[in-house]
Amino acid sequence: MTQSLVLREDDPRVPDLLATGWAVAARSWGAHVMVDDSLVALLHSRVAGSTAAVAELPPSWDAAIVAFDELTRDDYPPSAATLHHPVAARAVDALRRHGVRFFGLTEGGRVIAMTALRREGGAVETEFTAVAPGRRRRGLATVVKASAMLAVIAEGATRFGTGGSALNAGSVRMNEACGYVVDERWLTLER
Repeated sequence: MTQSLVLREDDPRVPDLLATGWAVAARSWGAHVMVDDSLVALLHSRVAGSTAAVAELPPSWDAAIVAFDELTRDDYPPSAATLHHPVAARAVDALRRHGVRFFGLTEGGRVIAMTALRREGGAVETEFTAVAPGRRRRGLATVVKASAMLAVIAEGATRFGTGGSALNAGSVRMNEACGYVVDERWLTLER
């Protein structure tokens, strides 16, 4: 079994570990943003002009959420720090019970873009965001994420956090377009 450690890139132990047989197996990042008037204005600008109607997906959409996750499952680069757990039917219900809300774009009974957010008090963490193959690079992830953020800001959210694999540059760009600032870089080290 491979031994793994996930450490911040600036952790003082990293150079010694690298010198003693550990290697970087994956890189990841974390990003945050505080809610203020400029963020709200930015988010409104990201959804302005879009003809896409983002909505919160109620439990009646759970089967479509599971199908969408199956469709996009390989989009999440695997590592100890960025593992995506498949969303099975029972998992959607469990996520909902733990405060996860799903926001998405749908077409013909199918989800074509979605983000899942978990709120705890004023803090909101992104569980995942994805876009269906064939629909990518059209700004749909940005529209979905910005719309979801505006919805929870209206309910009192004050700060947001997210993260992901460094291999997914599109995710970094989408989150930066929604005001996030990458403020953490992580290394997954393996012996």
